[in-house]
Amino acid sequence: MLLSPFHSSSSSYWRFLDVLLTVVLVSLSCSVYICHGSCNEQDRNSLSSFNLSISTQPPLYWSLSFDCYSWEGVGRDESGRVNSLFLPSKGLVGTISPFIVNLTSLTQLNLSRNRFSGPIPDEFFTALNRLVFIYISHNHLTGQLSDSDKLMTLNLERFGVSDNSFSGSIPSSVCRFSPSIVHLDFSNNDFVGPISDGFGQCHNLLRLRAGFNNFSGSIPCDIYMVSSLQELYLPANKLFGVIDGSIVNLINLRNLSLYGNELTGTIPRDMGRLSKMEQLWLHVN
Repeated sequence: MLLSPFHSSSSSYWRFLDVLLTVVLVSLSCSVYICHGSCNEQDRNSLSSFNLSISTQPPLYWSLSFDCYSWEGVGRDESGRVNSLFLPSKGLVGTISPFIVNLTSLTQLNLSRNRFSGPIPDEFFTALNRLVFIYISHNHLTGQLSDSDKLMTLNLERFGVSDNSFSGSIPSSVCRFSPSIVHLDFSNNDFVGPISDGFGQCHNLLRLRAGFNNFSGSIPCDIYMVSSLQELYLPANKLFGVIDGSIVNLINLRNLSLYGNELTGTIPRDMGRLSKMEQLWLHVN
């Protein structure tokens, strides 16, 4: 049989293409699986236990056949640890599993607008000391947040616990440990007692919301030191006393809601200097 003089080189060419294709496929596989690394075993077990403590229809897309980094709402950092759990408005029913405290690289947690009940797990704040964002609003959670040591290990930027059934006093000491915090929302709970001094240390705070609770006493004067504040929302409590004239220091204030309290006296004369004010609600006092 006669052979083409190009037969040998042609065979080599196709073998080269086969090898090249294999390398490309392996590389693609590496980029999806190997290079990203498999899910940290501690994180995987913690998430699986979290999943067992809740129910929802339809269920979360958390298949054990896939790496946990691909699970719905789960994010990872460069070291391969789970650093975010983002599951708002998923219809989740149950308790927050105590095994969540083993997600020790977690920086962002959003479980808002679900139907979680019961207390926050013990050691939640101390074990998850990398948390920056916490949103657990619009659930049925109970317990107290008043112990300062619960928050002293955190450096928060956003903390939202509104529309639950938390009780006790609010942790005004949060500003001492998280001076860069910009958003605090304690609204629609069962918090009681006076609002303690401490919020004046939140030098970057934009929103302080604590309406629809059972707070009593006067508005702490150090709140008026937070010149960055854009919203002060304290309606429907039992606050009494006068609106201090130093409120004019809140030069960035846009929304002041103090209605539904027991405040007395006159509106500070210089309040008109707050040129950025858009909403002022002082009725029913």
